[in-house]
Amino acid sequence: MLESFENIVMFNGSAWGYLWDRPRAIANEISKSGKQVYFVELMPFIRQSLSAGRRINFHSVQTQKVDNINLITTPMSFPVRRPLENLLAYLNLNRGKYYCKYIMKKGYIPKKSICIIHNPLLWPMIKPIKDDFSLICYDNMDDWKGLETDVRKFGLDVEALENDLVENSHIVFSVSSILDERMKQKNNNSHLIPNGVDFDRFAQLEGKLSILREEYRKPIIGFIGTIAEWIDLSLIEKVAKEILNATVLLVGPIHEDVTSLEKLPNVKFLGKVKYDEVPSYINLFDVCLNPFKKTDAGNAADPIKLYEYLALGKPVVSTNIPEAIKLKDVIYIADDEKEFVDKVKHALNYQTHEEVSRRKEIAKKNSWRKRSEDILSIIKDTLEGRL
Repeated sequence: MLESFENIVMFNGSAWGYLWDRPRAIANEISKSGKQVYFVELMPFIRQSLSAGRRINFHSVQTQKVDNINLITTPMSFPVRRPLENLLAYLNLNRGKYYCKYIMKKGYIPKKSICIIHNPLLWPMIKPIKDDFSLICYDNMDDWKGLETDVRKFGLDVEALENDLVENSHIVFSVSSILDERMKQKNNNSHLIPNGVDFDRFAQLEGKLSILREEYRKPIIGFIGTIAEWIDLSLIEKVAKEILNATVLLVGPIHEDVTSLEKLPNVKFLGKVKYDEVPSYINLFDVCLNPFKKTDAGNAADPIKLYEYLALGKPVVSTNIPEAIKLKDVIYIADDEKEFVDKVKHALNYQTHEEVSRRKEIAKKNSWRKRSEDILSIIKDTLEGRL
């Protein structure tokens, strides 16, 4: 059974080049260890695929090799629009099941390999081929129940899907302590694997000044990431209004109404940027923000941006979500709006070389390489326990 340890199959619902996140970072690091990684883009969304430079494809399975990753791309999902949303969602689900069986039968992915699933919404498509894998691993990245406004649009019971996935998984990895405690009640082979950072990539920028810096009024208070339902926009607005001499620079895709922020003269939006450019943009910031809401989803999150900010030695101000509190020795934690603004002001005016070094050292200990090594160790132990 240990020969299956050489092949890792990861299922994802978006195109490889659309964004850089936990699944892609883990896939990248595992591939560096000598394992064969098969990254299945299962029924990817059209808009995301086009953004990643792909052509529209509704009829064929496509393969390519990118950065030592074997990409297998199924046809795209149909856009789910009213009034045919139920029919289109049904067609997508059954097309997904068909193509999972097809790529297994045709040998696009090896049988008896290790399967890692990051999204419970894909589980109904993958479940019919579950017995073709040596192990099923669920990598629990989010509080899916807490993201109801997003995942329940088409009547999907994500909680039931996740419970079934957990029940059928040989291993469960969770990104935060809250999720790990929840999973341990349902699966006795559950493990905490927080997020991380590609420390070497970020460390290369040490001491360099970005050529973009002169375009913005200094100091620069920055945020990088998706502006979505879990981000406290009112908190960002408060910072911008209280610190008028600074530029508040927001970098990342926007999925929320930001009208009130757009009216402020010292707030600038840069939109989505390439992942290769992320370190350069963070290097612009004098203070970095992590304004997560104290919701179920926010409390269960372990923002990757925290580790990326720290890798460049930047001062960070965060709301008091649990995973941020774990880093309280190297980041500023605020319990309310006033304290958040006060700590941003303090961070703008106070910083020592010792603090910068401590932040970088913490980031280095939380690398994606370390996370991937932990994942592979747990998989190996589980396989050996089943011999």
